[in-house]
Amino acid sequence: MAAPAPRHRPGTVDRLPEAVRERIGELRRDGRTIDEIMDALAALGGAVSRSALGRYTHRIDQIGRAMRESREVAVALVDRYGAEPENRQARLNMELLHGVVMRLIVSDDGPVELSPREAAALSATVRNLVMAGRHDVERERALRAALAERAGDAARRAGVTGDTVDAIRAAIEEAA
Repeated sequence: MAAPAPRHRPGTVDRLPEAVRERIGELRRDGRTIDEIMDALAALGGAVSRSALGRYTHRIDQIGRAMRESREVAVALVDRYGAEPENRQARLNMELLHGVVMRLIVSDDGPVELSPREAAALSATVRNLVMAGRHDVERERALRAALAERAGDAARRAGVTGDTVDAIRAAIEEAA
């Protein structure tokens, strides 16, 4: 039987009041060093070790990087697929979930050991990610077909010939 997965124990900084943790985040975003943050914490009455603060700031730096990457992905997706909010959000969620799964699989802490329950949850997540991708492709196809139909109808009403209407429809449906 596999050993249970280790539980995350809140660190010293995690146990500080939320307002103090928010202040740490603000100082970090402002480019303050760990020593400068330590000085600010001392003024606020927060007692943590330098190493605990270092681990915490490293973690929030990683989260910040992941958020910036997610925003870049969202912008790239909007550029590529348009600005429909539902489409953009679905694609962003898929990209975020894919990133989380990849970080879990390619961990810097060595091989990841999963309990049977965690493995089943990860399997369901991957399956849902694949299904969401398929659904997204089908939705995109349906949108293109509807757009091609409307464009063709508008072109025909404007007096465009049948071959040209067919070419317009085909170009819209094939656009990537």
